[in-house]
Amino acid sequence: MNVNDIVYIDYIAKVKETGEIIDVTNEQIAKELGVYNPNIKYEALPVILGKGFIIKGLEEELLKMKEGEEKEIEIPPEKAFGKRDENLIKIFKEKDFDKNVEVGQYIRIGNFVGKVISKNSGRILIDFNHPLAGKTLIYKVKIVKKVENDKEKINAISKILFGKTFEIEENGNEIKIFENELLPEQRASFSNLIFETTNYKKAIFISKFEKK
Repeated sequence: MNVNDIVYIDYIAKVKETGEIIDVTNEQIAKELGVYNPNIKYEALPVILGKGFIIKGLEEELLKMKEGEEKEIEIPPEKAFGKRDENLIKIFKEKDFDKNVEVGQYIRIGNFVGKVISKNSGRILIDFNHPLAGKTLIYKVKIVKKVENDKEKINAISKILFGKTFEIEENGNEIKIFENELLPEQRASFSNLIFETTNYKKAIFISKFEKK
C-alpha cells in the first residue's frame, strides 16, 4: 500500500497487559467475544493511509500490507496513544465545581477531558492522560478492500470526516457534492483530500433543498 491509498479494514483491538478488548469492527465477532453493543454500527473502517487518521503504529503496518492480507500487530505506547505523563494529573479544589464529583467520572475543563481518580479532604485529583496512554495494544487487522473507484473514494472520505455520505454527481473531472450543512473549512478539508486521492480537478458543493 502507498500514502493516499484508501482502504477498508476490519480489526480486533485489545490491551496487551490485560487482554481487554477496546474495539472490534465485525458484528459477528463482537457477539462471539461477548462485547457486542446494539448501539454500535459494526462495519469495516475506511482509512486514508498516511494522513494520521489512525494511530501511528497501525498506519505504519498497513502501508506494508496488501489487499486481503491479515496480520497481528503489537503497538507500543509511543506509537499508539503515547506514554503516561504525570504532569497531566492535576489537583483541584472540590469547591471549584458546581456539582458533586465522583471518582471514575469524566469531567471537561476547557478543551480537556479528564478522569477523576481520587477525592479526599476537599481536593480532587484528575487525570488528563488518554485512557489508553501507556498501554501496549494488539491489533488483529485485515485489509478487506482497497478502493479504486473515485466516486467510492469520495464516499469513504466523507465517512471518515463526517460519519456519513452525501449525494454526489460526476461530470468528467468535476465532482458535485450536494449538501447544506458543511462549514467552509470543512468543505476545504474535504476538497483537499479529494484532490490528493482521486483524479478530480474540481469539487463543487451545492446546497439542495426539497419542498416538504
